[in-house]
Amino acid sequence: MKRLIPLLAIVLAGCHLEVKSREPFYTDNVRTNAPQLLGEWWNGATTWIFTGDRTLSLRSYEAKGFHDQVVVPFQIAGRTFIDLAAADKSYHTLYCVDLTGRELKLTTLDGDWLTNAIATGQVNLPAPRSDSQSNLMFVASSAQWVAFLKSQNGQSPDAYGDSTTYQKSPNANFIPARRQQP
Repeated sequence: MKRLIPLLAIVLAGCHLEVKSREPFYTDNVRTNAPQLLGEWWNGATTWIFTGDRTLSLRSYEAKGFHDQVVVPFQIAGRTFIDLAAADKSYHTLYCVDLTGRELKLTTLDGDWLTNAIATGQVNLPAPRSDSQSNLMFVASSAQWVAFLKSQNGQSPDAYGDSTTYQKSPNANFIPARRQQP
């Protein structure tokens, strides 16, 4: 019954659930370098600029302004992921990375699928809990996330949901003055 309450809340709300975790989605032993991500990427509405090495800095620009975030690339079973942490590290989000030439496709975990899989016992992770703003927050440990990602490698195509595609900026080394660090 405890596991069905978050599921019922999602169904009644009728919205897509984004997977946010209090803990990182990686452990130190799966971290990797991702120099192929460095540079400026855009999709018409948003620009992402990655800088750094094993821990990347991300500055994303939207119509509402910019956001700074911390990104840690990691690999599990041959797949590359990034853990994107809010600037205050209050939550983490996960993206599966598919990089082909100058095209970067970032795919999220499907929160509805994950919540249902937890509620029905298909996935062995703790049920999400509500945070102070009544948003569902997943509370699995980093080791549990790594084990989950290993177990899902190609097992359930429904595990992944929305994706966003970015193009590498043709002026990858040029950052307009309005987008430079203040």
